[in-house]
Amino acid sequence: MANLTIDDIKATIEVIFKQRVANLITVGTKGRVLFCLKNLNVANVYKHVADSNTYYSKSPLAVGVIVYSDKNCKTEVGEIEEYENGTSFKISSTTYTITSENEIEEHGFRKRVFGSAVFSLDNEETLEKQIKQIFNGGAVEVTVLEYSKDLSAMVEQINLINWNWIFTTDTEEQTTIASYCKEKQKFGLVYNLQADSMYVVSCDNPSAVMADEAETVINTVEILPILVGVIAGCPYDKSISYKVFTELKSVELPTEIRFGQCTLYNEEEGVRVANPVNTLLTLGENVTEDMKSITIVEGMVRLKEDIIYAFRTGYKGKYKNKYDNQCLFFSACNYYLEQLEDLGVLDPDYDNYVDVNVAKQRQMWIAVGKDADEINKMSDMDIKKLTFKNMIYPLVNAKFLDAIEGMSMEVEMY
Repeated sequence: MANLTIDDIKATIEVIFKQRVANLITVGTKGRVLFCLKNLNVANVYKHVADSNTYYSKSPLAVGVIVYSDKNCKTEVGEIEEYENGTSFKISSTTYTITSENEIEEHGFRKRVFGSAVFSLDNEETLEKQIKQIFNGGAVEVTVLEYSKDLSAMVEQINLINWNWIFTTDTEEQTTIASYCKEKQKFGLVYNLQADSMYVVSCDNPSAVMADEAETVINTVEILPILVGVIAGCPYDKSISYKVFTELKSVELPTEIRFGQCTLYNEEEGVRVANPVNTLLTLGENVTEDMKSITIVEGMVRLKEDIIYAFRTGYKGKYKNKYDNQCLFFSACNYYLEQLEDLGVLDPDYDNYVDVNVAKQRQMWIAVGKDADEINKMSDMDIKKLTFKNMIYPLVNAKFLDAIEGMSMEVEMY
């Protein structure tokens, strides 16, 4: 047994500091655009038939491309020294007469991320121009996802990318974008679709004239890069209707004007958005007229995504389910609502707050067999403290702000 020291027999005198604080919830970023672009040149393996033999390459045939005799691209035939499109290629002293070429054996994709409009792309002038159009609208990041097969095969990759708005200039994939966004409840811009969704915005202008020296005409889906940049980059305290599209000289109106379309029109000061709405048309329980507004729904999704992420990373499994610990989460949520007020998402003159959904918590206890009379007699505070199993039931009371879009003035004259 160890010998005692004087400290072992003295009474303990100490000060222990403890602090229990809420994990703050921060407002997520906006302005990130995912540009999905079909490009057959990003396939992994290409197949070619020459002189009755099948050959393979990792890129379309051209001078300098290595040709293989197996589709795993392990056994080299050699490097192309001469190439005549659709006719032949030469390796060393052997000329191969082409029967077919550049058929995709194995599809692939490529992802490129652009953080500003200061860049250049060799031999990709159209793509460079479209990316810069997106940035000119106010976007802060553009991710280009190129694919060789079809967009539906890229769902897994799309899910892994952090973005706010998605679009494509492929006319055949507009419905794919709309379907994905409706299912995932993510924002997408499409051309001329009646998607009937608060998450899908559709532009239906057939054409537009650029404000350049050549007065270049762009058609249908070519308008989307300009519009998606404005939508993604629009500040939370504004609506896209504030924007005058200085890069456009004029637009052609659709032959039929329809509700649920984000139509551009020619105004005295320039091209503007006639009505900043999504494609939602069908209203019902918990789907209201306000949810046709891009501004309102962007605020709703911002709140939803931020709070879910904060709960999952800062609270899930880290605290026992008692009322005091729930209050940590509620206090973080209430501070977050103040941030949304400062950004113009919520009305600062309204009492925006988060607390226990008392009615829901009563229902849950009754639903699992507790005496209804006993539960209903309990005070609201008692119900709050009677936490339910492993669940929290917050109730957010909030007023989202839309932008001023119209005016009706009466003038009384003497």
